[in-house]
This record gives sequence, C-alpha cells and structure tokens, in this order.
Amino acid sequence: MHGSGYNLYNQMQHRANQEAQDCLLRAAEALSGSAESVLIADYGSSASANSALLLAPVVQCLAAKQKVSITVAHVDLPENDWQGLQEATQSREGTYLQMAPDVNSQACAQSFYSQCFPAASVSLAWSAPCITSLTSSAGVGDQWQ
Repeated sequence: MHGSGYNLYNQMQHRANQEAQDCLLRAAEALSGSAESVLIADYGSSASANSALLLAPVVQCLAAKQKVSITVAHVDLPENDWQGLQEATQSREGTYLQMAPDVNSQACAQSFYSQCFPAASVSLAWSAPCITSLTSSAGVGDQWQ
C-alpha cells in the first residue's frame, strides 16, 4: 500500500464515511456518561485518511459530553501502510487528535476478522471496508433512528 494511491482512488469509502457520520454522532451521544475511557475501533483502517477526518466530530462530541480518556484504535493487516496512518492522524489539520486534550491513537496490526480487543472493551466501531462491501442494507436498529 505504500505510495500506491489507495486513498486517492478510494472515493467509495469516502462517500460511505460521509453518509455514516450522522449515525456515528448519534451513537456517540447515546454512550453512557459513566465510563472512564472510551475505545473507538476503526476496523480496516488502511492509512486512515478517510476515517481520521470522519472520527474528528465523533471524538469532539464525546469529549464535550464527558471528561474521559479517548483512544482511537486503527486495525488493519500487518502489511498496512502504518507510516501513512501516522501521518494522516498526527500531521494533518482537523483530525481527531486535535479535538480534545486526552485523545490518543493506537495501531493494531492484525485482521479485524479476529478478536482485536478484550471482550466488551470497544465503545464505538467503524469499518468503511465492510460498509462498502455489503450487497444489501442490514437495516438500522430502532435506537439509531
């Protein structure tokens, strides 16, 4: 993926992210205010150019709602462009790391088809590759409408 232009040519994921932002914000608003920390999983992150900007308002919403430590964990295969991910999340303006003081990022180098985190530890998750690969809508639960 190094320098291959993945983010430049992956407009489908970018459009999916734009359409999902309202749903993610509603999910963030619905999270319980009693947690000491929040873990947001970005499954299939690639270099995260799309999701780093998508997650910024979500992190901002969570930080405004409650004073918690927020971790965004980017999950992708070991051969992912991890340097590109660091550049996308830490060097560009408007990313989630700039939305609140106690926000950090992690990289998880494994397939998201395996268990990447301890049970019941993920507060909110997003996966653009899965959304763009669906052949039909799974529907939205009543709590998100």
